[in-house]
Parts: sequence; C-alpha cells; structure tokens
Amino acid sequence: MVLFILSFLTSCDGDSEIIMVAASLEKIISEKHSNFENNDKFHLNYGGSLSHARRIINNQNKIGAVIFSSSESFEILNQSGIIDKSTIKIFASNSLVIVSSTNEINNLDELKGSKKKLLIADPKIAPAGIYSTQSINKIFDENFIKDKLLISGDVSYVSNMIRSNKDFVGIVYKTEAIKNNLHIVYNIPTNFHDKIEYKMGILSSNKNMHINKFIQDLDSKKNQNELEKLGFIIN
Repeated sequence: MVLFILSFLTSCDGDSEIIMVAASLEKIISEKHSNFENNDKFHLNYGGSLSHARRIINNQNKIGAVIFSSSESFEILNQSGIIDKSTIKIFASNSLVIVSSTNEINNLDELKGSKKKLLIADPKIAPAGIYSTQSINKIFDENFIKDKLLISGDVSYVSNMIRSNKDFVGIVYKTEAIKNNLHIVYNIPTNFHDKIEYKMGILSSNKNMHINKFIQDLDSKKNQNELEKLGFIIN
C-alpha cells in the first residue's frame, strides 16, 4: 500500500490531483468518492496523517486537499504555508476504545490479568498512536506497559492485526471498531487524550474544482447524519 502511494506520487504528471486521507476514514470517504459524479477527476490516498503531512511538503503540487485526524498534521502544512487556512473545517470527532477479536475479555481487570499483548499505532506516523500513548499512561501501570505494549503501523494496521490474532488486544478509534465488528473491551474516556478531530482543508495551489465540490459535500447535514451512525461524534 505505502509503496504504491509513493510510486503513484512520484510517477504522476503535474496535473494529477489527489486528496490525502487519514487511514481511519477509508471506508466512509471511499464510499463518498464512489458516489461522487466526477470521481474520475481525482484520486484518494490513505495512510497515517502525520506521515502524509510530511510527504505533502515535498509533493504539494500534486495534492488538492487533505482530511487528517490531528491538529499537528495541519500545523505542519500551516507552517509551510501551503494550505488555504480559510478552508479548514472540522469534519467530525472520534474516541478511542480497547478492542479484541472475541468477547473472551470484557473489562480492564480481565485484560490486566490476561497474557494478551496490547498493540497501538506508531505515534511517529499516526495520530492514533499519539492519542493511545497519552491514554495508556492513565490506564495501565509501568509493568504492564513494559511487558505487554507493542507499537507498530497506523490504526488500520492495528485493527487488522487484532482481527487476525487472538493473542492481541489493541487501541483503535471507536469507528474502526464498529466498522470491523471488533469486541469493545473498554471505552477510553475522551479526557485521557487530546481531542480527536478530523479536519479537512484545501491546498492553496489546488485548481481542481471537483476536489472543492467533494470537500464541500462532505460538510453537508446529510453526510453528518451518516457519520453519526458510524460512531463519529458530530459537534
């Protein structure tokens, strides 16, 4: 997936237009793109918001817009002066949950007494990893973190690992848990971590009006109602 994205970015001509999207939004944004009238006019690339933001610094001429899951990702673009600040809007909010693939474990006490490893996203590439790191220090003691914590990939990677390996539990966005029918062991209080806000914005260099229209449609009341059904928090 990552190799494809890198190859795509470096091989497309200067007229190519791409929307970079947080991995945790893949299902909902892909569906919106499929139903968009002019969906052949731009492409979507998914991945960790932080890694995407850093990549855009070197590829901004190929990018039309972004939908990211952290303020830090937008700050990277703001500091580089390549995003139109007037277009930045909050798309939706999310929360974190600890999940497993089965209902074998149903609360924190059972988790702490089990032999299961806890997998979280890498905070160097994905905001989910930052939020998870903030949370675990309020939930688990140092011995648990030292002995059982594993860090790797973005939130989609964590979700896929939990689905395929019963020896793991993981921290993912609540929407990710609902999307993949994962068993929720614990709802992490939202005050255990920074606000999880998905923001969208258009780059200053974008001239693709189809991208503008797509971003505008995402901000509609109808779309917000659909997001709530998927577990997102609409302010």
